[in-house]
Amino acid sequence: PHGVADSAGGSCGCRCDAGYAGSSCELETCNGVVTRSEAEGAVRATAVGRYDAYSRCGWLLTGGGAPFVALNLSSIRLELGFDEVRVYEGGVIPASFSAASTTSDDFLFSTFGSSPAATLAVRTPAFVAFTSDGVWSGSGFELAWSAQQAACETDADCSGRGSCRDGECRCDVGAYGPTCSFEKCVGLSTIEGAVAGMLQAIDDSQDDYLSSVACRWELAMPTTIESLDPPLSVTGLRLNFSLFELEEPQVTNPDLGIRSSTTDAVRVLDGNGTILDTFSSTSNANRPTMGEAIALDGPPPFTLRFDTDINNPRPYRGFRAFFLAATKEETLCHAEHFPCTDVEKPECRLFAGEAHGYCTAKSSPPTSALLPASLAATFAVLLLIGGLCCVVQRRRRRRLKGIIKEAEREFARWEPLPEEHRGATALRAQLTESILRVRSSLSFRGTDVGDSRPGSGNASPAARGVRSLPKRQRPRVVSAVGLPEERYHCFLSHVWSSGQDQARALKGQLQRYVQNIQPFLDVDNLDDTARLEEHVGNSEVVIVLLTGSTPARSCPSSPPGGARSDYF
Repeated sequence: PHGVADSAGGSCGCRCDAGYAGSSCELETCNGVVTRSEAEGAVRATAVGRYDAYSRCGWLLTGGGAPFVALNLSSIRLELGFDEVRVYEGGVIPASFSAASTTSDDFLFSTFGSSPAATLAVRTPAFVAFTSDGVWSGSGFELAWSAQQAACETDADCSGRGSCRDGECRCDVGAYGPTCSFEKCVGLSTIEGAVAGMLQAIDDSQDDYLSSVACRWELAMPTTIESLDPPLSVTGLRLNFSLFELEEPQVTNPDLGIRSSTTDAVRVLDGNGTILDTFSSTSNANRPTMGEAIALDGPPPFTLRFDTDINNPRPYRGFRAFFLAATKEETLCHAEHFPCTDVEKPECRLFAGEAHGYCTAKSSPPTSALLPASLAATFAVLLLIGGLCCVVQRRRRRRLKGIIKEAEREFARWEPLPEEHRGATALRAQLTESILRVRSSLSFRGTDVGDSRPGSGNASPAARGVRSLPKRQRPRVVSAVGLPEERYHCFLSHVWSSGQDQARALKGQLQRYVQNIQPFLDVDNLDDTARLEEHVGNSEVVIVLLTGSTPARSCPSSPPGGARSDYF
Protein backbone atom coordinates (compact mmCIF):
# COMPACT_ATOMS: atom_id res chain seq x y z
CA PRO A 1 0.00 0.00 0.00
CA HIS A 2 3.04 2.34 0.21
CA GLY A 3 4.28 2.15 -3.37
CA VAL A 4 3.61 1.11 -6.95
CA ALA A 5 5.04 -1.59 -9.20
CA ASP A 6 8.02 -0.45 -11.26
CA SER A 7 9.54 -2.43 -14.13
CA ALA A 8 12.17 0.14 -15.10
CA GLY A 9 15.43 -1.47 -16.20
CA GLY A 10 13.74 -4.75 -17.15
CA SER A 11 13.17 -5.98 -13.57
CA CYS A 12 10.04 -5.91 -11.48
CA GLY A 13 10.14 -4.00 -8.22
CA CYS A 14 8.40 -1.43 -6.10
CA ARG A 15 8.71 2.31 -6.25
CA CYS A 16 8.03 3.37 -2.71
CA ASP A 17 6.25 6.48 -1.55
CA ALA A 18 8.24 9.22 0.12
CA GLY A 19 9.54 8.06 3.50
CA TYR A 20 9.18 4.31 2.83
CA ALA A 21 11.85 1.80 1.83
CA GLY A 22 12.42 -1.91 1.40
CA SER A 23 11.77 -4.38 -1.40
CA SER A 24 8.02 -4.24 -0.65
CA CYS A 25 8.00 -0.69 0.81
CA GLU A 26 7.49 -2.22 4.24
CA LEU A 27 9.98 0.09 6.02
CA GLU A 28 8.78 3.47 7.32
CA THR A 29 12.26 5.04 7.16
CA CYS A 30 14.76 5.45 4.33
CA ASN A 31 17.29 2.70 3.78
CA GLY A 32 20.10 2.05 1.29
CA VAL A 33 20.56 3.57 -2.18
CA VAL A 34 17.51 3.98 -4.46
CA THR A 35 17.54 5.08 -8.11
CA ARG A 36 14.65 7.39 -9.13
CA SER A 37 14.24 7.94 -12.87
CA GLU A 38 11.01 9.99 -12.82
CA ALA A 39 11.03 13.59 -14.09
CA GLU A 40 9.64 14.76 -10.76
CA GLY A 41 8.94 13.37 -7.31
CA ALA A 42 9.79 13.61 -3.60
CA VAL A 43 11.76 11.68 -0.96
CA ARG A 44 11.76 11.75 2.85
CA ALA A 45 13.96 10.53 5.66
CA THR A 46 10.98 8.82 7.29
CA ALA A 47 7.25 8.39 6.70
CA VAL A 48 6.12 8.83 10.32
CA GLY A 49 7.68 9.86 13.60
CA ARG A 50 11.47 10.13 13.75
CA TYR A 51 14.14 8.75 11.47
CA ASP A 52 16.31 5.84 12.61
CA ALA A 53 19.66 6.21 14.31
CA TYR A 54 22.67 5.45 12.14
CA SER A 55 20.64 6.12 8.99
CA ARG A 56 22.52 5.94 5.73
CA CYS A 57 20.23 6.66 2.77
CA GLY A 58 20.86 7.72 -0.79
CA TRP A 59 18.79 8.66 -3.85
CA LEU A 60 20.21 8.75 -7.38
CA LEU A 61 18.01 11.15 -9.40
CA THR A 62 18.28 10.89 -13.19
CA GLY A 63 15.58 13.47 -14.00
CA GLY A 64 14.06 11.33 -16.73
CA GLY A 65 16.97 12.15 -19.05
CA ALA A 66 16.83 15.94 -18.52
CA PRO A 67 20.22 17.68 -18.09
CA PHE A 68 19.23 19.33 -14.77
CA VAL A 69 16.98 18.75 -11.79
CA ALA A 70 15.71 21.48 -9.48
CA LEU A 71 15.90 20.47 -5.80
CA ASN A 72 13.65 22.00 -3.17
CA LEU A 73 14.66 20.91 0.35
CA SER A 74 12.09 21.72 3.04
CA SER A 75 10.65 20.52 6.36
CA ILE A 76 14.12 20.02 7.81
CA ARG A 77 14.43 18.79 11.39
CA LEU A 78 17.88 17.26 11.92
CA GLU A 79 20.37 17.02 14.77
CA LEU A 80 22.45 20.17 14.44
CA GLY A 81 26.07 19.53 13.50
CA PHE A 82 25.85 15.73 13.25
CA ASP A 83 23.01 14.63 10.96
CA GLU A 84 23.09 16.12 7.48
CA VAL A 85 21.85 16.01 3.89
CA ARG A 86 24.54 16.21 1.19
CA VAL A 87 24.04 16.76 -2.53
CA TYR A 88 26.42 15.55 -5.26
CA GLU A 89 26.27 15.89 -9.04
CA GLY A 90 27.59 13.80 -11.91
CA GLY A 91 26.24 10.45 -10.75
CA VAL A 92 29.21 9.82 -8.42
CA ILE A 93 28.15 7.79 -5.38
CA PRO A 94 30.34 8.55 -2.34
CA ALA A 95 32.73 5.84 -1.15
CA SER A 96 30.81 5.40 2.10
CA PHE A 97 27.75 4.22 0.10
CA SER A 98 29.47 1.98 -2.45
CA ALA A 99 32.81 0.22 -2.35
CA ALA A 100 33.08 0.54 -6.13
CA SER A 101 32.73 4.32 -6.15
CA THR A 102 35.56 6.79 -6.59
CA THR A 103 36.98 8.93 -3.80
CA SER A 104 36.70 12.09 -5.95
CA ASP A 105 33.24 13.07 -4.83
CA ASP A 106 31.54 15.91 -6.75
CA PHE A 107 30.11 17.41 -3.60
CA LEU A 108 27.86 20.44 -4.07
CA PHE A 109 25.86 21.23 -0.99
CA SER A 110 25.10 20.15 2.59
CA THR A 111 22.58 21.24 5.20
CA PHE A 112 21.65 20.21 8.73
CA GLY A 113 19.63 21.59 11.60
CA SER A 114 16.31 23.23 10.74
CA SER A 115 17.10 25.89 8.09
CA PRO A 116 15.45 25.12 4.71
CA ALA A 117 17.64 25.68 1.65
CA ALA A 118 16.72 27.62 -1.45
CA THR A 119 15.82 25.82 -4.68
CA LEU A 120 18.99 24.48 -6.27
CA ALA A 121 19.63 23.41 -9.88
CA VAL A 122 21.95 20.39 -10.18
CA ARG A 123 23.33 18.56 -13.21
CA THR A 124 21.99 15.03 -13.63
CA PRO A 125 22.40 12.44 -12.48
CA ALA A 126 22.37 13.91 -8.98
CA PHE A 127 22.93 12.01 -5.76
CA VAL A 128 21.29 13.00 -2.46
CA ALA A 129 22.75 11.42 0.68
CA PHE A 130 21.38 11.42 4.24
CA THR A 131 23.40 10.26 7.24
CA SER A 132 22.77 10.35 11.01
CA ASP A 133 24.57 9.30 14.16
CA GLY A 134 23.11 7.24 17.01
CA VAL A 135 22.39 9.93 19.62
CA TRP A 136 19.32 11.99 18.68
CA SER A 137 16.92 11.98 15.78
CA GLY A 138 14.26 14.34 14.52
CA SER A 139 11.44 14.27 12.03
CA GLY A 140 13.90 14.36 9.12
CA PHE A 141 13.36 16.27 5.86
CA GLU A 142 11.44 16.31 2.62
CA LEU A 143 13.07 16.90 -0.77
CA ALA A 144 11.11 17.46 -3.98
CA TRP A 145 12.71 17.49 -7.43
CA SER A 146 11.64 18.33 -10.96
CA ALA A 147 13.45 17.96 -14.27
CA GLN A 148 14.76 21.03 -16.11
CA GLN A 149 16.07 21.36 -19.65
CA ALA A 150 18.31 24.29 -18.68
CA ALA A 151 19.83 25.66 -15.50
CA CYS A 152 18.74 29.19 -16.44
CA GLU A 153 16.59 31.10 -18.90
CA THR A 154 17.64 34.67 -18.03
CA ASP A 155 20.45 36.34 -16.08
CA ALA A 156 18.06 36.60 -13.12
CA ASP A 157 18.32 32.81 -12.70
CA CYS A 158 22.07 33.12 -12.02
CA SER A 159 21.68 34.52 -8.48
CA GLY A 160 22.83 37.97 -9.58
CA ARG A 161 26.42 36.69 -9.84
CA GLY A 162 26.70 35.64 -13.46
CA SER A 163 25.12 35.69 -16.91
CA CYS A 164 22.94 33.09 -18.62
CA ARG A 165 24.29 31.75 -21.93
CA ASP A 166 22.96 28.72 -23.78
CA GLY A 167 20.93 27.60 -20.76
CA GLU A 168 23.90 27.62 -18.34
CA CYS A 169 25.18 30.28 -15.98
CA ARG A 170 28.64 31.75 -16.56
CA CYS A 171 29.54 32.68 -13.00
CA ASP A 172 31.60 35.63 -11.84
CA VAL A 173 34.86 35.03 -10.03
CA GLY A 174 34.07 33.67 -6.54
CA ALA A 175 30.64 32.25 -7.53
CA TYR A 176 30.06 28.57 -8.32
CA GLY A 177 27.42 25.99 -9.13
CA PRO A 178 24.91 25.66 -11.98
CA THR A 179 23.11 28.82 -10.81
CA CYS A 180 26.12 30.64 -9.28
CA SER A 181 24.55 30.25 -5.85
CA PHE A 182 27.66 28.94 -4.05
CA GLU A 183 30.39 31.12 -2.55
CA LYS A 184 32.78 28.17 -2.21
CA CYS A 185 34.09 26.15 -5.12
CA VAL A 186 32.04 23.09 -6.03
CA GLY A 187 31.96 20.81 -9.04
CA LEU A 188 33.04 21.91 -12.51
CA SER A 189 33.48 25.50 -13.68
CA THR A 190 34.20 26.05 -17.38
CA ILE A 191 35.96 29.23 -18.50
CA GLU A 192 35.57 29.46 -22.27
CA GLY A 193 37.89 31.39 -24.55
CA ALA A 194 39.76 33.11 -21.72
CA VAL A 195 43.43 33.83 -22.38
CA ALA A 196 43.91 35.38 -18.93
CA GLY A 197 41.93 35.55 -15.71
CA MET A 198 41.71 34.71 -12.01
CA LEU A 199 40.65 31.60 -10.04
CA GLN A 200 39.94 31.32 -6.33
CA ALA A 201 38.66 28.59 -4.03
CA ILE A 202 36.14 30.70 -2.10
CA ASP A 203 34.53 34.11 -2.30
CA ASP A 204 36.30 36.96 -0.53
CA SER A 205 33.49 37.02 2.06
CA GLN A 206 34.27 33.43 3.17
CA ASP A 207 37.05 32.17 5.46
CA ASP A 208 37.09 28.38 4.93
CA TYR A 209 36.78 26.14 1.89
CA LEU A 210 34.62 23.02 1.79
CA SER A 211 35.84 19.56 2.70
CA SER A 212 35.37 16.40 0.62
CA VAL A 213 35.16 18.26 -2.68
CA ALA A 214 36.91 18.03 -6.03
CA CYS A 215 36.61 21.51 -7.56
CA ARG A 216 37.60 21.74 -11.23
CA TRP A 217 38.23 24.73 -13.48
CA GLU A 218 38.45 23.88 -17.16
CA LEU A 219 40.36 26.63 -19.01
CA ALA A 220 38.99 26.18 -22.52
CA MET A 221 41.35 28.75 -24.02
CA PRO A 222 42.00 28.90 -27.78
CA THR A 223 44.89 26.93 -29.24
CA THR A 224 46.00 30.00 -31.27
CA ILE A 225 46.06 33.67 -30.24
CA GLU A 226 44.60 35.32 -33.35
CA SER A 227 44.94 38.85 -31.97
CA LEU A 228 48.72 38.66 -32.35
CA ASP A 229 50.44 39.57 -35.59
CA PRO A 230 51.40 36.99 -36.68
CA PRO A 231 49.11 34.59 -34.73
CA LEU A 232 50.94 32.32 -32.27
CA SER A 233 50.06 28.90 -30.84
CA VAL A 234 49.51 28.36 -27.11
CA THR A 235 52.36 26.23 -25.77
CA GLY A 236 51.67 26.26 -22.03
CA LEU A 237 50.20 27.98 -19.01
CA ARG A 238 51.58 30.54 -16.57
CA LEU A 239 50.33 30.84 -12.97
CA ASN A 240 50.88 33.47 -10.28
CA PHE A 241 49.48 32.85 -6.77
CA SER A 242 48.57 35.85 -4.62
CA LEU A 243 47.02 33.62 -1.88
CA PHE A 244 47.80 30.04 -0.93
CA GLU A 245 46.41 28.81 2.38
CA LEU A 246 45.65 25.09 2.40
CA GLU A 247 45.37 22.64 5.31
CA GLU A 248 48.77 21.90 6.87
CA PRO A 249 49.83 18.74 8.79
CA GLN A 250 49.20 19.23 12.50
CA VAL A 251 51.36 18.00 15.38
CA THR A 252 49.10 15.65 17.37
CA ASN A 253 51.73 14.36 19.85
CA PRO A 254 54.67 16.73 20.44
CA ASP A 255 56.51 14.19 22.63
CA LEU A 256 56.51 11.52 19.94
CA GLY A 257 56.60 13.95 16.99
CA ILE A 258 53.41 12.51 15.52
CA ARG A 259 51.79 14.70 12.85
CA SER A 260 48.45 14.42 11.15
CA SER A 261 48.26 14.10 7.38
CA THR A 262 46.30 15.95 4.71
CA THR A 263 45.67 15.41 1.03
CA ASP A 264 44.39 18.91 0.18
CA ALA A 265 46.19 19.97 -3.00
CA VAL A 266 45.92 21.96 -6.25
CA ARG A 267 46.85 20.09 -9.42
CA VAL A 268 47.28 21.41 -12.96
CA LEU A 269 46.59 19.11 -15.94
CA ASP A 270 47.08 19.71 -19.66
CA GLY A 271 44.87 18.68 -22.57
CA ASN A 272 46.28 15.13 -22.50
CA GLY A 273 45.40 14.64 -18.82
CA THR A 274 49.06 14.84 -17.75
CA ILE A 275 49.65 16.41 -14.34
CA LEU A 276 51.98 19.37 -14.95
CA ASP A 277 52.45 20.32 -11.29
CA THR A 278 51.00 19.81 -7.79
CA PHE A 279 50.83 22.50 -5.07
CA SER A 280 50.11 21.83 -1.39
CA SER A 281 51.07 22.91 2.13
CA THR A 282 52.63 19.60 3.14
CA SER A 283 56.16 21.00 2.59
CA ASN A 284 57.88 24.17 1.45
CA ALA A 285 58.93 22.40 -1.75
CA ASN A 286 55.27 22.01 -2.78
CA ARG A 287 54.17 25.50 -1.70
CA PRO A 288 54.25 28.17 -4.46
CA THR A 289 56.03 31.47 -3.88
CA MET A 290 53.58 34.37 -3.73
CA GLY A 291 53.85 36.83 -6.58
CA GLU A 292 56.25 34.68 -8.59
CA ALA A 293 55.19 33.50 -12.05
CA ILE A 294 55.24 29.74 -12.68
CA ALA A 295 55.63 28.46 -16.24
CA LEU A 296 54.05 25.11 -17.19
CA ASP A 297 54.47 23.59 -20.66
CA GLY A 298 51.74 21.53 -22.29
CA PRO A 299 48.91 21.65 -24.84
CA PRO A 300 45.52 23.23 -24.01
CA PRO A 301 42.86 22.95 -22.72
CA PHE A 302 44.17 23.10 -19.17
CA THR A 303 42.37 21.94 -16.02
CA LEU A 304 43.06 23.15 -12.52
CA ARG A 305 41.78 20.71 -9.88
CA PHE A 306 41.39 21.37 -6.15
CA ASP A 307 40.90 18.20 -4.05
CA THR A 308 40.15 18.33 -0.32
CA ASP A 309 39.87 15.61 2.31
CA ILE A 310 37.14 15.06 4.89
CA ASN A 311 37.98 17.81 7.37
CA ASN A 312 39.81 21.05 8.14
CA PRO A 313 41.02 21.33 11.77
CA ARG A 314 40.79 25.08 11.47
CA PRO A 315 39.57 27.51 8.77
CA TYR A 316 41.70 27.86 5.64
CA ARG A 317 41.03 30.40 2.87
CA GLY A 318 42.22 28.20 0.02
CA PHE A 319 44.02 29.93 -2.88
CA ARG A 320 43.80 32.73 -5.41
CA ALA A 321 45.71 32.32 -8.68
CA PHE A 322 46.05 34.39 -11.85
CA PHE A 323 46.57 32.55 -15.13
CA LEU A 324 47.84 33.53 -18.58
CA ALA A 325 48.27 31.51 -21.76
CA ALA A 326 51.93 30.97 -22.67
CA THR A 327 53.36 31.24 -26.17
CA LYS A 328 56.82 30.94 -27.65
CA GLU A 329 59.31 33.46 -26.18
CA GLU A 330 56.71 34.64 -23.62
CA THR A 331 54.99 36.97 -26.08
CA LEU A 332 51.89 37.52 -23.90
CA CYS A 333 51.96 39.63 -20.75
CA HIS A 334 49.77 41.08 -18.00
CA ALA A 335 50.12 44.63 -16.74
CA GLU A 336 50.36 43.57 -13.08
CA HIS A 337 50.94 39.83 -12.65
CA PHE A 338 52.97 38.80 -15.73
CA PRO A 339 55.25 41.69 -16.80
CA CYS A 340 57.57 41.49 -19.79
CA THR A 341 61.03 40.12 -18.97
CA ASP A 342 62.71 40.47 -22.38
CA VAL A 343 65.01 43.52 -22.35
CA GLU A 344 64.46 43.94 -26.10
CA LYS A 345 60.68 43.98 -25.64
CA PRO A 346 60.07 45.58 -22.24
CA GLU A 347 56.71 47.20 -22.95
CA CYS A 348 53.39 45.38 -22.30
CA ARG A 349 51.01 46.76 -24.90
CA LEU A 350 47.45 45.84 -23.85
CA PHE A 351 44.76 44.51 -26.12
CA ALA A 352 41.69 46.73 -26.47
CA GLY A 353 39.43 46.39 -23.41
CA GLU A 354 41.70 43.79 -21.72
CA ALA A 355 44.16 43.74 -18.83
CA HIS A 356 46.61 41.59 -20.79
CA GLY A 357 48.52 42.19 -24.00
CA TYR A 358 51.79 41.40 -25.72
CA CYS A 359 55.43 42.33 -25.16
CA THR A 360 56.96 44.69 -27.68
CA ALA A 361 59.76 47.19 -28.11
CA LYS A 362 58.75 50.78 -27.44
CA SER A 363 59.49 51.73 -31.03
CA SER A 364 57.63 48.80 -32.56
CA PRO A 365 54.75 49.65 -34.90
CA PRO A 366 51.23 48.89 -33.68
CA THR A 367 49.55 45.59 -34.52
CA SER A 368 45.92 44.64 -34.87
CA ALA A 369 45.44 45.28 -31.15
CA LEU A 370 45.92 49.02 -31.67
CA LEU A 371 43.89 51.65 -33.51
CA PRO A 372 43.09 50.81 -37.14
CA ALA A 373 45.01 52.73 -39.80
CA SER A 374 41.84 54.42 -41.05
CA LEU A 375 41.09 55.83 -37.61
CA ALA A 376 44.65 57.12 -37.29
CA ALA A 377 44.38 58.83 -40.70
CA THR A 378 41.10 60.48 -39.69
CA PHE A 379 42.71 61.77 -36.53
CA ALA A 380 45.63 63.22 -38.54
CA VAL A 381 43.22 65.04 -40.90
CA LEU A 382 41.37 66.56 -37.94
CA LEU A 383 44.67 67.79 -36.49
CA LEU A 384 45.59 69.39 -39.83
CA ILE A 385 42.22 71.17 -40.10
CA GLY A 386 42.55 72.42 -36.54
CA GLY A 387 46.03 73.77 -37.28
CA LEU A 388 44.83 75.64 -40.39
CA CYS A 389 41.99 77.20 -38.41
CA CYS A 390 44.46 78.42 -35.80
CA VAL A 391 46.68 80.01 -38.50
CA VAL A 392 43.72 81.82 -40.11
CA GLN A 393 42.52 83.06 -36.75
CA ARG A 394 45.95 84.41 -35.81
CA ARG A 395 46.27 86.25 -39.14
CA ARG A 396 42.86 87.78 -38.68
CA ARG A 397 43.73 88.98 -35.20
CA ARG A 398 46.96 90.57 -36.46
CA ARG A 399 45.01 92.36 -39.22
CA LEU A 400 42.45 93.74 -36.78
CA LYS A 401 45.19 94.91 -34.44
CA GLY A 402 46.82 96.79 -37.36
CA ILE A 403 43.51 98.48 -38.21
CA ILE A 404 43.04 99.59 -34.60
CA LYS A 405 46.58 100.97 -34.33
CA GLU A 406 46.20 102.90 -37.61
CA ALA A 407 42.93 104.40 -36.37
CA GLU A 408 44.56 105.46 -33.12
CA ARG A 409 47.43 107.12 -35.00
CA GLU A 410 44.97 108.96 -37.26
CA PHE A 411 42.99 110.15 -34.27
CA ALA A 412 46.21 111.35 -32.60
CA ARG A 413 47.04 113.42 -35.71
CA TRP A 414 43.66 115.17 -35.55
CA GLU A 415 44.27 118.97 -35.36
CA PRO A 416 41.96 122.04 -35.27
CA LEU A 417 41.53 124.03 -38.51
CA PRO A 418 44.05 126.78 -39.21
CA GLU A 419 42.96 130.34 -38.44
CA GLU A 420 42.94 131.45 -42.10
CA HIS A 421 40.39 128.77 -43.02
CA ARG A 422 37.74 129.84 -40.52
CA GLY A 423 35.70 131.92 -42.93
CA ALA A 424 32.03 131.12 -43.30
CA THR A 425 32.39 129.11 -46.50
CA ALA A 426 35.64 127.41 -45.51
CA LEU A 427 34.32 126.82 -41.98
CA ARG A 428 31.23 125.11 -43.31
CA ALA A 429 33.28 122.86 -45.60
CA GLN A 430 35.72 121.97 -42.83
CA LEU A 431 32.96 121.24 -40.32
CA THR A 432 31.23 119.06 -42.89
CA GLU A 433 34.43 117.09 -43.30
CA SER A 434 34.76 116.79 -39.50
CA ILE A 435 31.21 115.51 -39.14
CA LEU A 436 31.87 112.97 -41.92
CA ARG A 437 35.01 111.83 -40.11
CA VAL A 438 33.12 111.43 -36.83
CA ARG A 439 30.26 109.60 -38.54
CA SER A 440 32.62 107.35 -40.47
CA SER A 441 34.38 106.51 -37.22
CA LEU A 442 31.14 105.02 -35.93
CA SER A 443 31.78 101.73 -37.75
CA PHE A 444 32.68 98.32 -36.52
CA ARG A 445 34.45 95.80 -38.72
CA GLY A 446 33.65 97.89 -41.80
CA THR A 447 29.85 98.30 -41.15
CA ASP A 448 28.50 101.85 -40.68
CA VAL A 449 26.10 102.75 -37.88
CA GLY A 450 23.38 103.67 -40.30
CA ASP A 451 22.15 101.25 -42.90
CA SER A 452 24.74 102.06 -45.53
CA ARG A 453 24.65 98.79 -47.42
CA PRO A 454 24.54 99.06 -51.22
CA GLY A 455 21.02 99.60 -52.36
CA SER A 456 19.78 100.72 -48.93
CA GLY A 457 17.24 103.51 -49.16
CA ASN A 458 17.81 105.04 -45.71
CA ALA A 459 21.57 105.64 -45.81
CA SER A 460 22.49 108.97 -44.19
CA PRO A 461 24.19 111.75 -46.18
CA ALA A 462 27.29 111.28 -44.06
CA ALA A 463 27.35 107.57 -44.80
CA ARG A 464 26.94 108.26 -48.53
CA GLY A 465 29.77 110.76 -48.32
CA VAL A 466 32.05 108.28 -46.64
CA ARG A 467 31.29 105.62 -49.25
CA SER A 468 32.28 108.11 -51.96
CA LEU A 469 35.82 108.14 -50.57
CA PRO A 470 38.37 105.53 -51.64
CA LYS A 471 38.29 102.54 -49.29
CA ARG A 472 41.85 103.05 -48.04
CA GLN A 473 40.96 106.70 -47.08
CA ARG A 474 37.90 105.84 -45.00
CA PRO A 475 38.77 106.45 -41.32
CA ARG A 476 38.22 103.52 -38.95
CA VAL A 477 38.42 104.98 -35.45
CA VAL A 478 37.46 102.49 -32.76
CA SER A 479 39.52 103.79 -29.82
CA ALA A 480 40.65 107.32 -28.82
CA VAL A 481 43.95 108.15 -27.16
CA GLY A 482 43.83 109.31 -23.58
CA LEU A 483 43.87 113.07 -22.71
CA PRO A 484 44.79 114.99 -19.55
CA GLU A 485 42.05 116.14 -17.18
CA GLU A 486 39.82 118.98 -18.54
CA ARG A 487 40.94 118.37 -22.11
CA TYR A 488 38.45 117.04 -24.63
CA HIS A 489 38.54 115.28 -27.97
CA CYS A 490 35.65 117.38 -29.35
CA PHE A 491 33.55 120.41 -28.35
CA LEU A 492 29.85 120.13 -29.25
CA SER A 493 28.61 123.66 -30.05
CA HIS A 494 24.88 124.17 -30.51
CA VAL A 495 21.92 126.47 -29.91
CA TRP A 496 19.87 125.48 -26.89
CA SER A 497 16.53 126.45 -28.39
CA SER A 498 16.82 124.16 -31.41
CA GLY A 499 19.87 121.88 -31.06
CA GLN A 500 20.05 120.66 -27.45
CA ASP A 501 18.46 117.27 -28.11
CA GLN A 502 20.58 116.72 -31.23
CA ALA A 503 23.79 117.54 -29.35
CA ARG A 504 22.88 115.10 -26.57
CA ALA A 505 22.17 112.36 -29.12
CA LEU A 506 25.47 113.01 -30.96
CA LYS A 507 27.44 112.78 -27.71
CA GLY A 508 25.78 109.49 -26.86
CA GLN A 509 26.58 108.04 -30.26
CA LEU A 510 30.20 109.18 -30.03
CA GLN A 511 30.63 107.55 -26.59
CA ARG A 512 28.96 104.39 -27.81
CA TYR A 513 31.14 103.73 -30.84
CA VAL A 514 34.47 105.44 -29.97
CA GLN A 515 36.24 104.00 -26.93
CA ASN A 516 37.73 106.45 -24.37
CA ILE A 517 36.39 109.55 -26.21
CA GLN A 518 35.83 112.70 -24.07
CA PRO A 519 33.28 115.01 -25.77
CA PHE A 520 32.41 118.40 -24.19
CA LEU A 521 28.72 119.26 -23.78
CA ASP A 522 27.83 122.37 -21.82
CA VAL A 523 24.98 120.81 -19.83
CA ASP A 524 27.38 118.12 -18.60
CA ASN A 525 30.78 119.80 -18.39
CA LEU A 526 30.27 123.58 -18.09
CA ASP A 527 30.39 124.79 -14.50
CA ASP A 528 31.21 128.45 -15.23
CA THR A 529 30.18 130.37 -18.36
CA ALA A 530 33.28 132.51 -18.03
CA ARG A 531 35.40 129.45 -18.89
CA LEU A 532 33.52 128.67 -22.09
CA GLU A 533 36.27 129.88 -24.42
CA GLU A 534 38.86 128.07 -22.25
CA HIS A 535 37.04 124.81 -22.84
CA VAL A 536 36.92 125.48 -26.56
CA GLY A 537 40.66 126.00 -26.55
CA ASN A 538 41.17 122.73 -24.61
CA SER A 539 39.24 120.72 -27.25
CA GLU A 540 40.98 118.99 -30.16
CA VAL A 541 38.00 119.43 -32.49
CA VAL A 542 34.98 121.76 -32.43
CA ILE A 543 31.78 120.33 -33.88
CA VAL A 544 29.15 123.03 -34.58
CA LEU A 545 25.54 122.01 -35.00
CA LEU A 546 23.86 124.72 -37.14
CA THR A 547 20.15 124.35 -36.50
CA GLY A 548 19.06 127.96 -36.99
CA SER A 549 20.33 131.55 -37.02
CA THR A 550 23.48 132.26 -35.04
CA PRO A 551 23.82 135.93 -34.00
CA ALA A 552 27.20 137.47 -34.67
CA ARG A 553 27.44 138.80 -31.15
CA SER A 554 27.34 135.35 -29.61
CA CYS A 555 30.47 134.29 -31.44
CA PRO A 556 33.00 137.05 -32.26
CA SER A 557 34.65 134.95 -34.96
CA SER A 558 31.38 134.45 -36.92
CA PRO A 559 30.93 136.29 -40.23
CA PRO A 560 28.81 139.49 -40.19
CA GLY A 561 25.09 138.90 -40.26
CA GLY A 562 25.40 135.32 -38.96
CA ALA A 563 24.76 132.22 -40.99
CA ARG A 564 21.91 129.79 -41.53
CA SER A 565 21.97 126.16 -42.51
CA ASP A 566 20.07 122.91 -42.30
CA TYR A 567 20.74 120.45 -39.49
CA PHE A 568 23.71 118.15 -40.13
